[in-house]
Amino acid sequence: KVLRHVPGINMVYFSDQDVVRHDLVGRIVKAYDQYHERKLAGETAETNAASKEHVAKG
Repeated sequence: KVLRHVPGINMVYFSDQDVVRHDLVGRIVKAYDQYHERKLAGETAETNAASKEHVAKG
């Protein structure tokens, strides 16, 4: 977030399939992917619950 507006700096996102040097590095990348998927799923569930609560209070 901090560097996204600095000219000449780009973000590159790797998956566990991009990492071939060491198995441990691949597992770390995969763990971060799973963490972000769970976080996104949790945020979606919270949003859905809040929407249902708002509708119920009507």
